[in-house]
Amino acid sequence: MTNRRRMAASWLAAVGLLSIAALGPATGAAEVEERQYLLERVDDVAVVQLYVDGFEELPLDEKILIYHLAQAAIAGRDIFIDQKYEHSLAIRDLIEEVLTHDEGLDEEILAEVRRYAKLFWINNGPHNPITGRKNVLGCRFGDFAEAVREAEANGAALAKREGEKTRDLLRRLKPILCDPEVDAQVTNKTPGEGRDVLLVEDVIDSGRTLRYLMRNLSARDPASVETCALLSKPAADRLDLGTRYVGFRLPDVFVVGYGLDAGERFRELPYISALPR
Repeated sequence: MTNRRRMAASWLAAVGLLSIAALGPATGAAEVEERQYLLERVDDVAVVQLYVDGFEELPLDEKILIYHLAQAAIAGRDIFIDQKYEHSLAIRDLIEEVLTHDEGLDEEILAEVRRYAKLFWINNGPHNPITGRKNVLGCRFGDFAEAVREAEANGAALAKREGEKTRDLLRRLKPILCDPEVDAQVTNKTPGEGRDVLLVEDVIDSGRTLRYLMRNLSARDPASVETCALLSKPAADRLDLGTRYVGFRLPDVFVVGYGLDAGERFRELPYISALPR
């Protein structure tokens, strides 16, 4: 594990969005009363600790399962972060390299970078998951750029594109880090006039919801409204939705797997399968 991953993992474990303490059955009422729940506040985010009474009594196989589920979540986190916003991994790598190579850096700038990094780790990206609005650095970008250059002199490995220099990297990420109007929302639910809109669905079932969305968005004078679906059923074809991109057309069956579930089951299957009626 690299230094930056170690740092992020340790912070999330100690002061994460959800910090869990495992306790045995002997926990008394007085001890419960004295428990600390609020660990830290970062802007409008409260970082809390939860207590899992009885964890130590679980059978070994269940503890092992919980461990592997946690490891799977960590292993898939980069995929999740990348899917939420195309620049997230570049932002994270830059911020973490600064924080893990901070010798001699200005403390005031470091404090602001830590604040931004904590919000990034909590939200799995630069956008608030509730409001959808983007968090930005609260310091002068020139001061941050100087911190980046000093961190690089301390050995930070900046994730540059082929042929890219440090100044090019900073120029590319500046509006993403500092301008609240650039990619202001992680998902724009009210696109302005003249924008191209692409609706993405896993399964188009009856097609009624998609038809409503297309009509609603078309009333906002976009340049175009297109749809893309992994799977489409016959009922949707009867509505003549004009779905432009379809992965597979299905008969009228209920399918699970590849993220699709039935009562929270079968979602983890690495393939798509029809459930018998």
